[in-house]
Amino acid sequence: MGAIRKKRKRYFVNKGNYDGMRKHLEEVDWSSRLSGISVDDMWEVISKEIFSATELYVPSRIFSSSNSHQKRPLWMNEGVVTKIQQKKSAFIRFKQSRARKDYMDYVHAHNAAKTKLRRAVRDYEKEIAKRAKSNPKAFYQYINSKTKSCVRIPDMKGADGVEITRDKIKIRQNCLKSSLAACTQQRI
Repeated sequence: MGAIRKKRKRYFVNKGNYDGMRKHLEEVDWSSRLSGISVDDMWEVISKEIFSATELYVPSRIFSSSNSHQKRPLWMNEGVVTKIQQKKSAFIRFKQSRARKDYMDYVHAHNAAKTKLRRAVRDYEKEIAKRAKSNPKAFYQYINSKTKSCVRIPDMKGADGVEITRDKIKIRQNCLKSSLAACTQQRI
C-alpha cells in the first residue's frame, strides 16, 4: 500500500514582484473587457487576470506530499512497515472469517509487528546515542521531540459543580466568586 502522492503548487508570496504585477494589471483595459457582461462573467475575467499576473510575477514551486499529514518516524524502516501491513491484512482476514485460526494468525502478526517496531526504535535510539558527540543536533532534536507535551487546560467548574465554558466573562465572574468565598471562609 504505497502512499498516494499529491502535487501541490505553493507560491512564495514574500518574493513576489508586486510592482510588476501592479503595472501588468494597470495595462489591462478593464472598461472594454468588463462592458456588456454579467457580474459572474466579470468575476471570471477579473480572477483570470489576477491569476495570470500571479503566475507571471510570484515565484512558485510544485511540492509533492504523501497522503498522510505527518511524515514517517525516522526509526520506521521497511521491515517495520512490512510487519504492520501483514498485521493489518491478518486483522482484516480475521474480521471477515471470525475463525480461530485467523485470530491466531493475527495475534502472531501483531506480536511480530510490535517486536519489530520496538527493536527498530531501540536501534535508532542507540544509533543517536552513539553519534551524540559528532551530531548533537540530531540528539537534542530527538530528546526535545520526546519531552514536549501538549496538555490542554481543562474547563473550570463552578461552585455548583457545573462546567464553565470558555467564555472569559463567565470565567472571571466565577474566579471572583470563588476568591470571595475563600476570603469569607477564612475570616469565619
